[in-house]
Amino acid sequence: MYFSNEKKPVQSMCSSFREAQVILRFLEDLKNRLGMSYLFVSHDLNVVRLLCQRVLVMYLGKIVEADPVAELFERPRHPYTKALLSAVPAVEKGDRTERIRLLGEPMSPIDPSPNLCRFYSRCPKADAFCQSEMPALRPYTGGAEAACHYPEEYAEPPEEKVRIA
Repeated sequence: MYFSNEKKPVQSMCSSFREAQVILRFLEDLKNRLGMSYLFVSHDLNVVRLLCQRVLVMYLGKIVEADPVAELFERPRHPYTKALLSAVPAVEKGDRTERIRLLGEPMSPIDPSPNLCRFYSRCPKADAFCQSEMPALRPYTGGAEAACHYPEEYAEPPEEKVRIA
């Protein structure tokens, strides 16, 4: 198992885009030939999409979504994941979706309430239930898991685009 806890793991290993591609191909080859697993911590969702098979999305230290990579990018179930993916630049002009702007202030990660959804203060669908009970990570179709009281409202078919101003 290879563990990388660098803030920007690929960038810390190389100085150019070309070198990054070589390293990513090398890691993929090792994974395939030797059956290795990686714990890859990154904010670069394009690299995550290329290198990973399963993705865990965290918000304020708590896992809010865990999906196979294709399922996560096609049907994000948690509102934070949906907003996060809307910030990834699109390669093709037609693939571009409007960025979801999160309002409100993040709650303190130092002493979070055990009975409150950590995304409550920024979630567009938050209600009293979210303020009274921390949502558990629950399984959904396609190997997905989400910690949200209203995840189905965020699961759109892959052909639909997210259009939230």
